[in-house]
Amino acid sequence: MSSPSSERQRQLIELAGSLADEFAGRAERYDRENSFPFENFDRLRELRYTSLTVPERYGGLGANLLEFCRAQERLAKGDGATALGVNMHLFGIGSLAERGDLAGEAADRFFRPIVGGVIMGGGFSEPESGQNWASPSSVAVRTPGGYVLNGRKTFNSLAPIVGLFFVTARIEDPADREPHVGFFVVLRGTPGLEIKETWDTMGMRATQSHDLLITDARVAEQQLFSKWPTARRSPQFSNMGVWFQLSVASVYIGIAAAALDYAVTFANQRRPAALANTIAHFPATQFTAAEMLIELEASRALVRGAASDWLTRPEPASEAEMAQEASQWLVRSSIAKTFATDAAVRIVDRALEITGGVGLFRRFPLERYYRDVRAGKVHPVSRALSLELIGKQTLGVPLDIEPRWG
Repeated sequence: MSSPSSERQRQLIELAGSLADEFAGRAERYDRENSFPFENFDRLRELRYTSLTVPERYGGLGANLLEFCRAQERLAKGDGATALGVNMHLFGIGSLAERGDLAGEAADRFFRPIVGGVIMGGGFSEPESGQNWASPSSVAVRTPGGYVLNGRKTFNSLAPIVGLFFVTARIEDPADREPHVGFFVVLRGTPGLEIKETWDTMGMRATQSHDLLITDARVAEQQLFSKWPTARRSPQFSNMGVWFQLSVASVYIGIAAAALDYAVTFANQRRPAALANTIAHFPATQFTAAEMLIELEASRALVRGAASDWLTRPEPASEAEMAQEASQWLVRSSIAKTFATDAAVRIVDRALEITGGVGLFRRFPLERYYRDVRAGKVHPVSRALSLELIGKQTLGVPLDIEPRWG
């Protein structure tokens, strides 16, 4: 794998920056209305950002993981919800393209519609199983020529415009000697699919991450994209996990960077009537700003360093090495994501310390940053599971040991 081109990286960040500056002016309205930013996604399609991680040979922009993370951080400075929404479309595409699971005509059939504007969404989380993606409650029953799907998926970001749903389900097939989980591609409009408008949340409101209800939805044999035994860790999910954790961390770093910029501007303009200088001259303001910048730069270093190393990692020579690498990268990406999302919350909290009561008003963006940034702790891998994985690796305990405790 080649190292990223600094010139291309600059161009992609500039593209993200131009979109971010445009979207910033609309972010408050979509948040207040709890509505979907159709206008933003029209622009993302128009400027080919929705094909950011599609390989160039299929008409995409061909961003690798590091370039993707850098662009997403910049986009999130303007509108965190739009950045998070498009992240749910792009990370899976980038992961899939990097793995090379598709080739030839099959790859062309998959990637060309995305370049044409089709949006991909993932249905992984469930009310019953939460983030335990390895054991979904949704079921796919084998039938002649295909499967019948039933289940309910939560957190379907971009639900109003997703054209292609990727959903996981537990396969019930008498021909399988052991239980399997399937990864299905389901087209919008398939009979049995229904969007339930459940999204009314504290933050990230414009992602419109509604529920997907699946009732006796019939899919053809070829719509089973891949499957793997439930007792084993899927290489697809390991790869997707790295792309997801590092890119979603970048979104929250971008929100934290916006909060720092807002606090700096505020501090340099705010001058109490009785004083000759602005509050930027207060020691408390300077110390708080310093702590914010330290955490921001540390977060960037962890995420970008991991993404850069991912691009140059050696190919594993055996299945054992592949399994070991998957565990190591699961932990490393969890470290970066956990630190960055925790730090982003602290940075935004400190921005509020600098602005005081002004930061509480909804007409100013800091109030939205304060709510949006808290969603970072919810994304997989959850903070508790991250700490478990990191702690086990530190102590030399196998990550997949059963039972997990005792």
